[in-house]
Amino acid sequence: MPDETHRLSVDRITIADMQHVTRLAVEASVRRHGEFRGWACVTREIAERKGRRVVASPTAENRYHGDIIFPDKVGVDKGERRRHARELADGSEWRDPGTGVAAPAGAAIH
Repeated sequence: MPDETHRLSVDRITIADMQHVTRLAVEASVRRHGEFRGWACVTREIAERKGRRVVASPTAENRYHGDIIFPDKVGVDKGERRRHARELADGSEWRDPGTGVAAPAGAAIH
């Protein structure tokens, strides 16, 4: 598993059983004393720009888990981390788990 500073944990919702992955997300947010409100969805194409990689990394609880792996230099350069985060955020579309509507084609990592 990559160093925590070099990866972004994701759910690969285009292949997921949405009821299952939504339940997992809600349970995780409760453990963190938060509220799950949905996903910021990004295409694999956007996720893999600028040296990032997308990998499947299923866990015992979530077979749909994945990671966006950042280039090594990102972990030590705060400005570079922010640039990557901004690009991912700017390229994302919101998915509300309560709508039951699938994300637009290609709008999530798969």
